[in-house]
Amino acid sequence: MRWSLGFGPFRIYGGKSAASRRAAARRRAKNRAAHDTARAEAWRELQERREREARVREYNSPERVAEREARKARTYRARVSGCRIDPLKGGEFTVTADDRPDLHFTVPPDIALQFMSLRNEDVVEVRVTPDGQGVEDFDHLARANGAEPRNPAYFPKGWFTRG
Repeated sequence: MRWSLGFGPFRIYGGKSAASRRAAARRRAKNRAAHDTARAEAWRELQERREREARVREYNSPERVAEREARKARTYRARVSGCRIDPLKGGEFTVTADDRPDLHFTVPPDIALQFMSLRNEDVVEVRVTPDGQGVEDFDHLARANGAEPRNPAYFPKGWFTRG
């Protein structure tokens, strides 16, 4: 509300005009919106941090640590030897490691193209199944000359089982 006070020819006006009150209301609304946005962002960050911490706790749980250690114990690196693979007929190769038994693979014709990148002395990583009778995972890691394989092979589950 505006007011005025006069002393002779002088007049002093006070209070706020309707326009200034509307401008102040717009500023308050803008500040409130910015505050609400910042508060929502802080809440979202808090929730994300809690979720990350929960995932870390789950990842480091004793059961998961034991499971990872068991997987690591079943995983080893080896060399390919006796590799003879034809893209139409299939073929065979052997994986040898110093402290593990040799694994002889017979490649059927329907998946022979996935094995075409393998050569003798290439480095592969093999993970055997928990019962030791099959291969759970097989990755072509490096060529014999140390280069990255051109077409890394990721093979279908269950294609090899020990006789």
